[in-house]
Amino acid sequence: ATHTFYPRFQRRLINSLKDTGYSGRIKSWTGRLPENCPRHNEVPYGFKLWAMKEGVKEDNLLLWLDSGLYAIAPIDPIVDCIKRDGYYLVRSEERLAKWCEPSVLAHYGVSEEDAKSAYLPSGAIIGLDTLNPLGVVIFDTLMDACKRGFYKNTVSVHSGDQAHRGD
Repeated sequence: ATHTFYPRFQRRLINSLKDTGYSGRIKSWTGRLPENCPRHNEVPYGFKLWAMKEGVKEDNLLLWLDSGLYAIAPIDPIVDCIKRDGYYLVRSEERLAKWCEPSVLAHYGVSEEDAKSAYLPSGAIIGLDTLNPLGVVIFDTLMDACKRGFYKNTVSVHSGDQAHRGD
């Protein structure tokens, strides 16, 4: 099965964080889903939000890192950005219009013309401060989108398919 590489990638990510000096909390979801989390085939990538929701119980600063990532330098600047701005998001090179269904754009009041010039944020790195109003708005908006079913039929940018992305 293709999912067997995720635990290995998670270990590599955790080791890279430690190797670059990170000494904060790290929570991994190997082999289980967060409490009340829908299965991936029901809500693609929704597990990221449930993991962050679970993480809020332990800390107000959250940093989701996909298991395919690994640290090559200390992540302190990212943590500092989350503390300062309330969030840390990475822009992909993809345009929002390419990956977001028109009905979802309309729900959020984003014109198709604006979506053509806006960049899709990466779902691989999501940093939020849940005590910062902007961090709360971002998390609540992502969770609302998930609960409204906007994550259904979500595809990965890496799949080669061009369709809707939940994040």
